[in-house]
Amino acid sequence: MNSSTNSSNSSTSSGHSGNVWLDQNRVKSLLVVAKDANLQGCDLEKTVIENGIQVQKKFVNKKGDTVIVFPNQSSRDSLKQKLTSSGVTSDLLKEPKDKCPTISVVGIPKELNKESSDVIYNTLLRQNPYISDCLKNSTSVFEILSVKPLKSNDNVKQAIIKISDDIRYAIKNKSNKSFYGLVSCPVYDQPYIKRCHKCQGFGHYSKECSKSTCCGICASPDHQTQNCTPKDSSDIQSKYSCCNCTKAGKTGDDVKKPAFSNDCPSYREKQDKLKASISYYSKN
Repeated sequence: MNSSTNSSNSSTSSGHSGNVWLDQNRVKSLLVVAKDANLQGCDLEKTVIENGIQVQKKFVNKKGDTVIVFPNQSSRDSLKQKLTSSGVTSDLLKEPKDKCPTISVVGIPKELNKESSDVIYNTLLRQNPYISDCLKNSTSVFEILSVKPLKSNDNVKQAIIKISDDIRYAIKNKSNKSFYGLVSCPVYDQPYIKRCHKCQGFGHYSKECSKSTCCGICASPDHQTQNCTPKDSSDIQSKYSCCNCTKAGKTGDDVKKPAFSNDCPSYREKQDKLKASISYYSKN
């Protein structure tokens, strides 16, 4: 994307840009200053004020590192230069990569799975040359994360794919459809949240989990989800209890859902939080 397209329209007579909160061409940038960095000799607030550097907020993360959020990359680069000139070494200054949107391509042949990622990848690129064109840019991303059936129809497979903004815009310009084999597959946004099938928590998978077991259906710590009975009885809904929503202090109908439901309020909140951190979603 060319962020300079509307610069002439957003500039003011003082030479500064217009309202940074409304300028949709601006993408938030981060600078992480490692806790080992010596900031004693650098007054951050004084530095940004004296140099006209725009900062949205500053906080300390769980690791003890200082995280600074900027409304644009130029502000980040300016402060980074000031910090290095004051003696902070570059290895203590990290610039996290922008998070990518994820999509669901629905209609992948049902015999395919994650092990078929290369086949899916090559087919999509071959039949949708605009994706290949985008990938000529070394910063473009197109990574198949998983292949799984739809929850509403086991006979229909979807591919969950992480892509860069330029490819997402290209797909949007193609009416959110991609060709695969003899069909035109609809494409949907699907912010990808890791979920553990063991503890039902977010941010990791069961193979990495060191937490206690929690049933995804009834929230019992005494058995795994696949051992919950009776799974197919007519009163299954009466057993629904989401451990994540319970831990979050939610009550009533919010809790009466399985932890793996896409309608789980806790899951939706995680999705919304993730979307807010991805530039594509914040602008569309």
